[in-house]
Amino acid sequence: MKVILEIYPQADIFTLANDPKKTFETFRQKKVTTSFIQHLPFSGRHFRMYLPLFPKAVESFDLRGYDLVISVHHCVAKGAKAGKGARHISYCLTPMRYIWVYEDEYFGRFRKMARPLVRYLKRWDVRTAANPDIFLAISNHVRGRVKRCYNKDSEVVFPPVDTGYFLNESPPKRENFYLIVGELVPYKRTELAIRAFNAIERPLVIIGNGPCRGRLKKMAGRNIKFLDWQPAESLKDYYSRARALVYPQKEDFGIVAVEAQAAGCPVIAYKKGGALDTVVDGVTGVFFEGKTPGFLIEAIRKLDTMRLSHRDIVENAKRFDKEIFKERFIEAVEGKPVPREVEYAVR
Repeated sequence: MKVILEIYPQADIFTLANDPKKTFETFRQKKVTTSFIQHLPFSGRHFRMYLPLFPKAVESFDLRGYDLVISVHHCVAKGAKAGKGARHISYCLTPMRYIWVYEDEYFGRFRKMARPLVRYLKRWDVRTAANPDIFLAISNHVRGRVKRCYNKDSEVVFPPVDTGYFLNESPPKRENFYLIVGELVPYKRTELAIRAFNAIERPLVIIGNGPCRGRLKKMAGRNIKFLDWQPAESLKDYYSRARALVYPQKEDFGIVAVEAQAAGCPVIAYKKGGALDTVVDGVTGVFFEGKTPGFLIEAIRKLDTMRLSHRDIVENAKRFDKEIFKERFIEAVEGKPVPREVEYAVR
């Protein structure tokens, strides 16, 4: 993670595979050690097909001589073995997504055939949860998953968001359109939003791309506009003008919801996952609980009746700024107490 490298600029990087053309500039300037997977055929484009080899690959790293090992992971990085006497800090984005969360999405019609592999990976994942000395989780939602999967306690250190870039201190005039930003994949539940906006015929702008784009465009009414991924400046402009960000999915954290609030944009969010940490119901947006368009439509109409404070929305986003992340991460690594939850106070 780029911000952790800002905290520890002298750190060496170990990763299963690396494509310098697709990574950020900081990586290209660092010493990067890759595993044997780097040299396997098609590892760049079809990285996931080597999933059965991931445990052996991460265990092959020689980390002797390091006093501190920080594993940032959603898969196998916590399985790295720190040298004798070294501290191992796990910054957990989520326990292994392939086996605990999105098994259907990753294995699809091969799910039955993959069951022996899934059982092996689950045993390995639970066993190697003993490697880290400390678990840090990116949200209370992930904290609960760490407890369920590994029976390990963890502290919450919210991930860094560049709120300063999207910050909009001056209340803009909100326009009459709603916004979705994200990859067009099934778990994002963009289809639910399209059905809701088809029914109420309000303008909706969808920014993003992905395998579901063609199907979603076919089902969308004339009131729904699709845009490809936008540069940061354009995205900031849409956040600053939209009536609200529509967030129908369950995320482990959800950086987009924070970016939108930094620009003063309210969020209409599904009441699950990381949104419970990032959105304050009735203050920075509204929640809906059901999985059908009717519940989302009800939340949209509820927002119509509310007068939310631009300042409150922006101030809520500031608590996820990357400078605050740095402070809390250093506190956690150095063994100082980190609050399990950050209370939000309306100012």
